[in-house]
Amino acid sequence: MSKKVYKGERERITVEVNAVMMADFGKIENVPVKLTFIKVHLVDSLLELFSFKEDGEPAVDSETVNKEAVDIIKDYLVDWDIELADGEPEPLTAENIKEIMNHKAYRDAILGGFQQVQLGLNALKAKNS
Repeated sequence: MSKKVYKGERERITVEVNAVMMADFGKIENVPVKLTFIKVHLVDSLLELFSFKEDGEPAVDSETVNKEAVDIIKDYLVDWDIELADGEPEPLTAENIKEIMNHKAYRDAILGGFQQVQLGLNALKAKNS
């Protein structure tokens, strides 16, 4: 497997996503979260990581993917900017990743950021259209 990094490729990519929270009276609050991931550059590695079949459909069901998400994220998430309610920064540790992945809004934001980095924003827009 090649470990070469070509011009224009980045080893780490930072994205800003929103953890979408329910607020009072049915209002929505977007909590910005900065995440830095290691970028996977090789197509074969991406296919394996996301477990795609040849026709582009996922090879495993979403429940299996959700169970494995914490382990996948721990391997690729290298930095974050997440604050506790008192304004203190939450340190990035394996334990804190596991804990925050139990909060739906943050889990959705982290998984969305991860997919955005690994698959590219244009791929996500096409998938969701």
